[in-house]
Amino acid sequence: TPAVKNDFANLDKLAKAWVALGKRRGAAQVATLRGLLEAERASGVHKPGGVLRDPSAGIALTWLRRSLAFQRGLLQGLAADRGATLSAVATAAYKAHLERYHNWVLRGTFKVCLGGLPARDVFLDKLGPELRPAERAEVCYREAAEVGEAMRRADERMGALLVALDMDDQRKA
Repeated sequence: TPAVKNDFANLDKLAKAWVALGKRRGAAQVATLRGLLEAERASGVHKPGGVLRDPSAGIALTWLRRSLAFQRGLLQGLAADRGATLSAVATAAYKAHLERYHNWVLRGTFKVCLGGLPARDVFLDKLGPELRPAERAEVCYREAAEVGEAMRRADERMGALLVALDMDDQRKA
């Protein structure tokens, strides 16, 4: 899907920035995410007010964080509202976590993609194919809630780091 390809592209941007900054500043200085972002910020590639250069580790992390929040919203929505369709849950997650950052082209693309998602039971079959049908839904919902909570904590920490470093870019794509 385009969203998955975009995540891989952002992971590639992040990795390239990590390698490049590691060569310039030393691997020890960029050994942590904070160290990487501080080194990138100190290099002067970004503008004040959270205006990040693309490509960069900062913008890649910004989009990966947004994607993580969307995925979290999807998983937690599935666990919380077991009567809603997958498409409805995904659309709600999109509106909550990504829509405000997308231009009209991306909004239209997501609308089409989210409208074409499979039925909830088909999705659950893919999440837990090794589980017996009688237990699949409960296990998937429980684990979705657990993973969603871990994603929430990661999102909060990444967000706090980006804000602290003046790297919280709020511009649309």
